[in-house]
Amino acid sequence: PWGNPPLGACAIATSSTYFPSKSTMSNTTFEANDHQYFALKQAKDFFGQRWKSKLRTCWETGRYPSSLSQYKAELQQVRNQAGANWLTRFRFEG
Repeated sequence: PWGNPPLGACAIATSSTYFPSKSTMSNTTFEANDHQYFALKQAKDFFGQRWKSKLRTCWETGRYPSSLSQYKAELQQVRNQAGANWLTRFRFEG
């Protein structure tokens, strides 16, 4: 319903400027897929400078602003697969 993420988003997410952490659910390194990366970018654009803090609040409460409700599943997947602390080390390229 919200279109396709930009081509190559996953490649950008796994570049040298991307700092994933170990997943809290397993021993594998988490890498956001294209849809998850796109959803994270939408959250950053919506929330602005304090986007990580505001996204963590959404993760903790399960409540998202209506503007981000279409990305809720992907954002919750990131939290569930990577763990909340992963977000502190995540950086967008550029």
